[in-house]
Amino acid sequence: MPENAHAHLVGKHFAPDAAKRDALVADGVPHAKIATKEDLPEKHRVLGPNSMATMDFQPDRLNVKVGAAGVIESVKMG
Repeated sequence: MPENAHAHLVGKHFAPDAAKRDALVADGVPHAKIATKEDLPEKHRVLGPNSMATMDFQPDRLNVKVGAAGVIESVKMG
């Protein structure tokens, strides 16, 4: 999968579940600016600001880095 295949996710709010998605919508965030687990490939991991991660490289896994505000800062295969 090309590295930039998921670049459209950067800048969106990440909602790990329906409750978080609904809360974001209630706060005025448009659906188009919200990414959910359904938007991610099967093999993925979401890393928050203080998350620890293993250093194993899996070329088919998408790493999603989410900032303190809950917004996706970067995506990278591996």
